Order: sequence, then C-alpha cells, then structure tokens
Amino acid sequence: MLNGRFVLGGFLLLITVAGMGSSDWPKMKLAKRELQKTQGYLYAENSKEGPLVSATQFVVSAIAEVDESIKLDSHNNHAQPQPTAVSAAPMPGKRNLRLALEHLKLGKEYLEAAKPDSGGHREKALNYTNKAIEAVETASAGTN
Repeated sequence: MLNGRFVLGGFLLLITVAGMGSSDWPKMKLAKRELQKTQGYLYAENSKEGPLVSATQFVVSAIAEVDESIKLDSHNNHAQPQPTAVSAAPMPGKRNLRLALEHLKLGKEYLEAAKPDSGGHREKALNYTNKAIEAVETASAGTN
C-alpha cells in the first residue's frame, strides 16, 4: 500500500513539474487565430487608405511576431508547431469593424495570458495589437 502511494505521489510530482515547463503554444495559437480573423474582417473592408490600412499592417506585424514566438518556443521544446489555417474573409458589411475590434481584443487577452518569450516577440505582438485596436477605434468613430 505504501509503495502504491509512493508511485502515485511520484507520478503526480512528475506531471506537475512537466506542466511547469510546458509550451505556451495554446495561448499564442489562440491569439494568432483571433488576429487572423481580424485580418479577414479588415481585408473585407477593402480600404485603400486611412486608419484601416494602418490597422491591417499592425495586425500583419502582430501575426508575424506571434509566429516568431511560436517558432522560438518550438525550438526550445524540440517540437514542431502545427500550421494554423487562415479563415476566409467575410463578406463586406457594416459590422466588420465591430467584429474586427472584438477579435483584436480577444487576441490581446490571449497574448497577455501567454508567458513572455526570450525574443520579446510577445511584447512586440501586444504593441502591434494595441496600435491596431487604436486604428480600428479611430476608423469606427469616423463611420458613425
């Protein structure tokens, strides 16, 4: 009986220690998915100038930083990240900016929940995401 408890205790300790060093991919992948959705909504607006162009550029930069963070994490954990599918662009409409903003804010939450990486990519992605939020809010204020 004592031997069984010892084995179970050791197993639980092993799971706990393994979890402490686990990859932060899930949060970064979720952030990337939300940023890609935002990108689709912004592309659907088909804006050639103004704050939406800036927002789109910031989102593209944020996605690139998230990719670098995932790559860095995968290198450190000797695993390969799985590619994330880009969702199809939605049909143009008035609600695109509202939806883009919602997905940006959700992506920001995932980025904030993820652990910082040694390359500073998460922080850069957060900075680009914040700038994109500001640009979309500016564009939204101009359409009211």
